[in-house]
Amino acid sequence: MPMQNSRHCDFAIIVTGMKRVRKFFGLSACDRTLLLRTAVVLIVVRVSLWLAPFRSILRVLPRLRGSRACASADRLMWSVCCAARFVPYATCLVQALALHILMSGAGYGSCVRIGCASGDGKPEAHAWLEAGGQVLLGGPDIERYNQLLVIGAARQ
Repeated sequence: MPMQNSRHCDFAIIVTGMKRVRKFFGLSACDRTLLLRTAVVLIVVRVSLWLAPFRSILRVLPRLRGSRACASADRLMWSVCCAARFVPYATCLVQALALHILMSGAGYGSCVRIGCASGDGKPEAHAWLEAGGQVLLGGPDIERYNQLLVIGAARQ
């Protein structure tokens, strides 16, 4: 009996993977390119946070620009949310920094905010991205976080 369950799980994984591949190739060429570029930016940000001191990343960040994608801010946000599901440890900080880089490359101003809250006696950190005075990524309960750091400046 355990062998049948194992085969069933393997088959389900294959079918799910095939559905994802079909869905990916069903997207427009522009969206596929955007998702792939976003995945690369997410991976680079994730690996950089593992390997480099945060101060070094902060010094380099203003010089980084995502590709000159002619995508809307909403589309860039969509691509980060989709691609982040496939990048291990794509935390809120990784996603916010990646979206900041992509938006900067597309000519949009944004800033990453990092805050800390105390929940149940344990400190809890969170990062979110704002543009034009609105939270684009990492909302909606950011009011409970005490802002510690702002990266970048949102152009109005």
